[in-house]
Amino acid sequence: MPSQNSYLLHILDHIKILLATGGVVAVAAMFLALIIFPLRYGAGANILIINTATIADPYTTVKSAERIGENLAAIVGTSQFLNAVQESPYEIDRAYFKNDERQRRKQWNNMIETSVVTNSSLLHIQIYHEEKDQAVKIAQAVASTILNKGHEYVGSQVQFKLVDAPIASRFPQKPNIFMALVLGFIFGVAAGAVYVLTTTEKRHKGFLEGLE
Repeated sequence: MPSQNSYLLHILDHIKILLATGGVVAVAAMFLALIIFPLRYGAGANILIINTATIADPYTTVKSAERIGENLAAIVGTSQFLNAVQESPYEIDRAYFKNDERQRRKQWNNMIETSVVTNSSLLHIQIYHEEKDQAVKIAQAVASTILNKGHEYVGSQVQFKLVDAPIASRFPQKPNIFMALVLGFIFGVAAGAVYVLTTTEKRHKGFLEGLE
């Protein structure tokens, strides 16, 4: 029975096969990602959350603002918030959104990402869209809705300030082509290694059977 070292050496002897397999699968994964998912540009904005309630401890103030941001991040993904965004004065292409409410919610949640920067009072908003200008306009509408109506969701003792206006990315951010290439390459190399080991085992068995 071949040792683990012999298996490893055999795989290294076939490094060209592994690299070729990894390269082919990586390219296939890239094209598959481009076929399944449309290219989308990103537009991000940062909003500062200011808790005006009287809190003596600065650390508690920041943590309170973080909690408010987390609550607001959850609300931003709702249909009611989307309605408010579409009613904003920005030129958003309403026809882009599906008529079916279930599909519309799914579309919105795939379009927007929100997060609170750790140990800060910043709420980050990221919008993804096939068109750069629409990504920026929707991000602007989201930010404007939070600035003007945010208190309706989290209380009157909170103020919001736009510290980074939305700017469109130069290149598409989704799908993540680099990640698709890396994962495809890793999977391809692993598949190639399994193939090499399988053929080695078969040859070894065939050799032993020939000696009997």
